Amino acid sequence: LSECLFFFDRHVMRWLHLCRPILRTCAVQTTAMMLGDRICQELEGVAWQPRRTAVMGATGATCAPVGHFLFVYSPEVLFPGRHWAAIAKKMCLFALVNAPLISAFNFSLVTLYKGGTIEDARRKVIRDVPPTWRVGVCYWAPLNLVNLALVPIELRASFGAVAGCVWNVYLSYVANRAPKLPVVSA
Repeated sequence: LSECLFFFDRHVMRWLHLCRPILRTCAVQTTAMMLGDRICQELEGVAWQPRRTAVMGATGATCAPVGHFLFVYSPEVLFPGRHWAAIAKKMCLFALVNAPLISAFNFSLVTLYKGGTIEDARRKVIRDVPPTWRVGVCYWAPLNLVNLALVPIELRASFGAVAGCVWNVYLSYVANRAPKLPVVSA
């Protein structure tokens, strides 16, 4: 019995302790994505589409561990600390590497969860990531500055997800809009 308790305490509880921040991020991001989509549908003036909201929630849950790594773990490993030079480097990492990656992952998942193909997802990424990135840099830069300078590291992903509720309205709009068809002249 003591060996079982030792194993449980040493391995299972340690694993749960390490997973807690990621699980929290998953819960907050899933909620933020679903809330953002629900608000987006209201602003679009369409009847609520629960399946679309579920797709956005599933995307949030799937992206959350990746986002946690990209926006919490990797910046602290690469540029530890809260001094201004480290914050500036982290913000550059977010804007130039992490944001395009998570946007591409996000749009790919939404497309695939809605029944699209890999080719559909590729076209969606090529078409929508660059303009989304441009808007995102303007939106996220001041929020990232606050997040990196003032928020404890274990709450940064959750802060980002809560701040992302507004962003998720826009993201839901871009992720769910139909592609523009080329104009054919007669």
